Amino acid sequence: MAPLQTLFQEHGLPSLRLKVDTTIPVGQLRTRVEAFMEMSQLETV
Repeated sequence: MAPLQTLFQEHGLPSLRLKVDTTIPVGQLRTRVEAFMEMSQLETV
């Protein structure tokens, strides 16, 4: 596990790990980030 991800976990902060590849369309990455942001907002409410 990445050190930053471990730190986030220790403090109860959500994190998103993206594997970026030039063959993945930008729209798919945008969708994943937007979904993560929505989930993160729901957890804090």
